[in-house]
Amino acid sequence: MYKPLAALRMIEKIESSYTKPWIFENGGEQMFSPDRQYRMEYGTLIEIVQGSPLAGKCYLVDNSCGKHLINDLCGGPPIWNAEGNKVAIPVWKRTLLIGTIQKILIIDIDNQECILFKKKFREIDFKSFNKNIIYGIDSPVHKIDEIHFDLNKEEVQERNKIKNYLNQQNL
Repeated sequence: MYKPLAALRMIEKIESSYTKPWIFENGGEQMFSPDRQYRMEYGTLIEIVQGSPLAGKCYLVDNSCGKHLINDLCGGPPIWNAEGNKVAIPVWKRTLLIGTIQKILIIDIDNQECILFKKKFREIDFKSFNKNIIYGIDSPVHKIDEIHFDLNKEEVQERNKIKNYLNQQNL
């Protein structure tokens, strides 16, 4: 016998088990480093296209009131390593031939630099960051691929020093 209510509940349970990397907020626990000395903060977020994940300016904020602009088009919750000295964040990049893609950007607190990696993803959903390996899912709803991203083996696209956003505005 078909039970529509039971079927709907099953569908809701399945859908709620999918992660939604566009659902996050500045006060969320994942935004803070494990020692709570740093946090990631998003500015105004926009949809890249209607119904799509969100993107916007992202800042690294430290406890001494330093606010550092990391990138103009980040999207998705960050993930910190256990030591709290590195954080990974998905960055959106618009390309002419492929369309909009994501790349992984690492903020290295100890070396005060941002490292953008060359590898392309459709939509990143981070799950864990252990030592120098990030695990996650690429395109968490359609054509799911696992991410096993070793920072020591992946090709770096660019490195930049972290700059103080408040000082940049005064220049």
